[in-house]
Amino acid sequence: MRNWGLKAAPRRSLPLKTNPNWILSGSLLVLAILLALPLRLPHILNVERTNSDHAIFGLQGLEILAGKFQLFLWGIEYQSSFESMLAAIFFALFGASFQTLQLVPLLGFVGCLAITFIALRREVSDSLAFVLCLPLLFATQPFIQINVVPYRQWSL
Repeated sequence: MRNWGLKAAPRRSLPLKTNPNWILSGSLLVLAILLALPLRLPHILNVERTNSDHAIFGLQGLEILAGKFQLFLWGIEYQSSFESMLAAIFFALFGASFQTLQLVPLLGFVGCLAITFIALRREVSDSLAFVLCLPLLFATQPFIQINVVPYRQWSL
């Protein structure tokens, strides 16, 4: 392969802002999660919201518990059965119910929120990272709807 006379730039590691105060960081992250829950709990507790899209994940989760694993979601060959695998784990731990099924997208939202907060706090202060996460906490109804539907959260 020809070099064309170009030299590679020396690698520099970027200095990361590290904060030794993990108590403040952890408490702000827990506060963010607790502030986000009240807007999402009505969706999680409302069993009447169940539809066939929710049911597919739950039913496939029950099939996984019975030992029948499939790589893709039933009838959808472009989406994996990852959500159904998580549902199976939660069903094994807490029993099969609509609320247990709703824990899967809630876990996904909490994970996204934590990753966002941790990534932000590497660049800015903890309190500013918390403020920058507020739009995720107090989002509009369509965004919250994406957070609480099993077949959408983990594909984000």
